Amino acid sequence: MTAPAKIEHTNTPLRDAPLQSINIDGLQIAYRLVNRTSLKSAPTLLFLHGWPLNSLTYEKVINRVSHKFTCIAVDLPGLGETTWHETLDLTPEGQSTLLLKMMKALNISSYAVYGNNSGGMIARHLAAKAPHNVTHLMLSNTEIPFQRPPWLPLHRQSLKIPGVGSFMRKILGIDSLVATPMLLGGVFYDKSHLTGSFKQDFIQPLLDSSKRFNDAVHSFNNITDWELLDAMDKLHPNLQPPTLFLWGANDKTFPLDAAKKMMTRFGSDVQLKTVPHSKLFVHQERPDEVSKHILAFMQSER
Repeated sequence: MTAPAKIEHTNTPLRDAPLQSINIDGLQIAYRLVNRTSLKSAPTLLFLHGWPLNSLTYEKVINRVSHKFTCIAVDLPGLGETTWHETLDLTPEGQSTLLLKMMKALNISSYAVYGNNSGGMIARHLAAKAPHNVTHLMLSNTEIPFQRPPWLPLHRQSLKIPGVGSFMRKILGIDSLVATPMLLGGVFYDKSHLTGSFKQDFIQPLLDSSKRFNDAVHSFNNITDWELLDAMDKLHPNLQPPTLFLWGANDKTFPLDAAKKMMTRFGSDVQLKTVPHSKLFVHQERPDEVSKHILAFMQSER
């Protein structure tokens, strides 16, 4: 086990923060840590990304809130700089166990969790496992029991067919196809966000390395289990931390109306804040609004 991270005051933005790693159950979990506060013990925010992203997806938000909090953004298994480990349970519940061990190894006993997309499933399991550690839960455009995102069931079945994975990797290099609803056309309200830094940070690594692409496929297969997703409906009433639903209002992957119904199943107090003109990756598309809601929620609940 590596030594606990040394958390120091720094003005470093997320992208320039050193990529650290810690060995948990034989898996090297990569993460970035930013603390731009002047406090010796600033509250900690743990950011969990969705698929097929990595910790850099939270760059704009973390750079806006790290003057108040110690921010930790993880590369989840199979994505970013954290590889896939075949012998581990990499379902959302299994990944939450890894993260619980990681935070303990980092000597951080109290923290809020923000999860987007599939990261929101992991965040809910983490909150359920560690009710005395997770102080606040923030969920944005994440999986909803009994609701199936468009195209994902088809993708899951198709990837079982030999050669389909290689074909899908090739079409990721064609911008016009990536922008269709079948692929990533539904993640942004403004599709121009699909190019530039988004493509460089999240798509290009999958094009450049067959290993990274295969790791991402393994990640996808482990987190898209519909039976496990639907079982979360029984988990929600047991969640204890105050919870914020922060939702891209125009998302068709996880529609707002379905999110409102899911809210009623939570056992804790739940706030809902919607962000107009945004979809699945609301934190990248509307970082100012998302950051303001995070700061207000954390301040009101402390």
